[in-house]
Amino acid sequence: QLSSTYGPIFTVWLGPKPVVVLCGYEAVKDALVGHSEEFGGRPEIPLLTQLSKDYGFLSNNEKKWRELRRFTLSTLRDFGMGKSSMSQKVQQEAQHLVEVLAKLKGNTFEPINMFKYAVSNVICSVVFGSRYSYSDMAFLELLNAIGNYVSFFLSPMAKVYNTFPSIMHHLPGPHKKVLADCQKLKDHIQEKVQFHQLTLNSSCPRDYIDCFLMKEEKEKGSPENMYRHEDLIMSVFNLFGAGTVTTSNTLVFFLLMLAKHPHIQ
Repeated sequence: QLSSTYGPIFTVWLGPKPVVVLCGYEAVKDALVGHSEEFGGRPEIPLLTQLSKDYGFLSNNEKKWRELRRFTLSTLRDFGMGKSSMSQKVQQEAQHLVEVLAKLKGNTFEPINMFKYAVSNVICSVVFGSRYSYSDMAFLELLNAIGNYVSFFLSPMAKVYNTFPSIMHHLPGPHKKVLADCQKLKDHIQEKVQFHQLTLNSSCPRDYIDCFLMKEEKEKGSPENMYRHEDLIMSVFNLFGAGTVTTSNTLVFFLLMLAKHPHIQ
């Protein structure tokens, strides 16, 4: 309705923040495709900044996140993303999932959890070079921290935090527990990184962490070094946060559709 009065590009104010709105296919395509470099930046999200301290490929530093995203995509492709070797990893994990489901002998269960385990293990195989048992407590805590963070990130309380970060940071509330849980996850990733440092063979990198450590060593001393230890921790965290919940929710939706329409199974 506003675009019919003001055209396909207009500004609205959300409190003290001006927000430019693009309406319609042509305006969005022109901005995000035709001028992708100019529109590649991301606004600061206080909750994310508090968690990441501006490290990792979700950094507010545009040059850094572009470089780390490029490195991450390139490395993931080297380890099979978009290739048949990744398909094999998925099929192997799917077999583990089927075996666990078979043991339930037709009893009811919560599918979202099972799919989270499977999806996360595919990510683990690329990032850590190994998978977890579905009953591993460290693994379950890892997934719980990710799930709680994503749920909170989408909640009304998170919007309050992002609007008044300097106040909310000093007040009690659910954000304190979520950030504490995320710190535990980062500590777990740190342990994995330390193990990789002790066992690294630069002539035969095993996974994403090995490749990052090699790049970190190569870039050491560079005035614009974007491959710091903290960037590795947050990049691994970002891979889990971005991939686990979204993919498992999508799989559960497909499962629901198959249950509703058994004739297409």
